[in-house]
Amino acid sequence: MDTQPHTENYWNRNITSLEAPGMRIVPPSRFISQLEESTLIIQAGTWVIREACRQNKLWQDLGFEPFRISANLSSRQFRSESLVNTVRSAPADSGLEPRYLELELTGNLLVDNTEHAISTHACSEGVRYHPVH
Repeated sequence: MDTQPHTENYWNRNITSLEAPGMRIVPPSRFISQLEESTLIIQAGTWVIREACRQNKLWQDLGFEPFRISANLSSRQFRSESLVNTVRSAPADSGLEPRYLELELTGNLLVDNTEHAISTHACSEGVRYHPVH
């Protein structure tokens, strides 16, 4: 997982990529669609959220100024029943305050009742919502 700083609003974005042995880093555009077609996208997304929280807390413990870290949600992960538990447990397990976790919804994410879904999944846990356009 690569972390890209976003200094304009002082938050970091996590980009998941793969490093194949003897090859260059494989960008997300080459493997995310296959993960989306399987249930593995939910497990990968859970790992990204947990790792983002763990890494952010580690940086804070090392003396860095607290900042928000962002994780993208796939449409399948957003609709999964496990998301609420992940959003609750990942910050708690790492010791990160939930306000330092931000969830990004990609443009292709379609939800019938967005406001209700967002408040149910994220905002009720103290996590910031940041739409990606």
